[in-house]
Amino acid sequence: MRDSGVLEKSCDRGSNPRGANTSLFIFCDMKYYMELFMPSERILKEIGWDKDGQRIYFTNVANASESVLRGTVASAKTIITDVYRFQFEIADLSDDFLLRPVVRLIWEALRNVSVHGSKKKLPFTYGLFIAINGICHGFQEGDRYFTREDIKQRFENKIPLTEFDMDVSSRRVGVRDYIYNLSDIIEVDTANGILFCVQYFGNFREWREHKHPK
Repeated sequence: MRDSGVLEKSCDRGSNPRGANTSLFIFCDMKYYMELFMPSERILKEIGWDKDGQRIYFTNVANASESVLRGTVASAKTIITDVYRFQFEIADLSDDFLLRPVVRLIWEALRNVSVHGSKKKLPFTYGLFIAINGICHGFQEGDRYFTREDIKQRFENKIPLTEFDMDVSSRRVGVRDYIYNLSDIIEVDTANGILFCVQYFGNFREWREHKHPK
């Protein structure tokens, strides 16, 4: 069975109850289809979500290859650039280095949820929500890691984690140095097992100049 394939792409300007345009990309067999999700009202307000907002979902089957994950990251980067450039008329996204903190956060979080979901051979979904003030990334994995209250408290307060897979040595650095440091807001939806990470558009340049200098 193929581990990825585009099955659906749709744009809907009127059906979203929160008034935003919808772009939907599904990368999995339909029998593995996972329910789609939205960030909290607090996050939507913080990123300035309105009728011009965009939401995009990528779902990968368990044990997705690294090339598939990299393809998801590359597609998200292209979509973010296009939405800001054409929807919001922001031209400085032509500077490729500007989005490196965004790419790094997506990559680290995707690798983490891939590991969690693959343990139980379950798919995992990445949701990207783009608005005028910033973007929100949502990561829903097939395991129950983000349904735990202790994990919610640690991630939302950016407290160092104490448990890791012994065979995945990079996870400590990925969470601490990238997911925590590159997120302006972190929320964990324990009811649905989703990690939400917010990045304000106004901070993209600050990250570039101070946290990841050339």
